[in-house]
Amino acid sequence: MLAMDKMIRRSTDVIASEMDDELVMMSMENNAYYGLNSVGRRVWELLETEQTLLSLCGQLMEKYDVDEAACQRDVSALVMKLEKAGLVTVV
Repeated sequence: MLAMDKMIRRSTDVIASEMDDELVMMSMENNAYYGLNSVGRRVWELLETEQTLLSLCGQLMEKYDVDEAACQRDVSALVMKLEKAGLVTVV
């Protein structure tokens, strides 16, 4: 799990498009497509500005019925997958 004070920002070479409640993205760097469900889409929207994991979880807990530990675990896992795919940078 990532540290909650880590800053996350979107990569600049990603094209994203909304499809119903989901988000479809293409990484220009690795020429691959990715999809996010509605919660992942909300994370992506929040990352319009650089955020910490703690800040992301705080905003998600206001919208969704999720406890802090589960939110931190799930958002950390999502961010690590997005980082591995080159869609976000963790600093």
